[in-house]
Amino acid sequence: RCRIAALLLRRQPRQLAQEIIRAGARVQQPQLLHVRQRALEIKPRRRGRVDDNVRHARIAAGTTGDVTLDAANNFNNLGVTSARNVVVNDINALALANSTISGTLDVTTNGGISGPGAVVVAGKATFTAGAANDILLINALNNFNSVGIVSGQDVALTDRDAIDLAASTISGTLDVTSDGAITDSGALNVAGAATFDAGNKNNITLDAAQRTELDRLFAPPTGPGALEML
Repeated sequence: RCRIAALLLRRQPRQLAQEIIRAGARVQQPQLLHVRQRALEIKPRRRGRVDDNVRHARIAAGTTGDVTLDAANNFNNLGVTSARNVVVNDINALALANSTISGTLDVTTNGGISGPGAVVVAGKATFTAGAANDILLINALNNFNSVGIVSGQDVALTDRDAIDLAASTISGTLDVTSDGAITDSGALNVAGAATFDAGNKNNITLDAAQRTELDRLFAPPTGPGALEML
């Protein structure tokens, strides 16, 4: 706390953000990361990248601040406690800690994407992990609006209410569990088995205008949780 207090006194908002990312510390006063309510782009100083000394990074930019970390970063565990639109690039695998995002989320990695924390995204969430890497976001408190998978091997998603699946290309399996309806707004191309569980009271409707291609499909056969494909 003393270190953060000293930083608050000595740094401008953008410099403070850089120091906090490097230190892996929590931001106690996210309003200090705003500059006249404009979108905030946080970029580390060391040749535009965050090096692999950053093991646990926590970023807070408020509900109207954007966070852009699109250089050759190397995080281990990253949490965005508040932000509007978030862009993250990582050269290896990435674990997402508790995150609350009022806009969109775009995550690109060269390794697996996991979610030990609860990830809440009001807008569209897009994940790109590469065709050989898994995307496992299975925290029971996740709350996505729409999720699109640009590339991933085995993909598992858990959502505490309804979820929409945007256009996705998955080289392995797809497993979606929700406590609300499961719908799609784009074509789902899944090379392996696709499994959907929306609970006994919710419908599964895969009726995107584009063709949805599933190798094998598992879903409730009848009743309120029945699957409808058009």
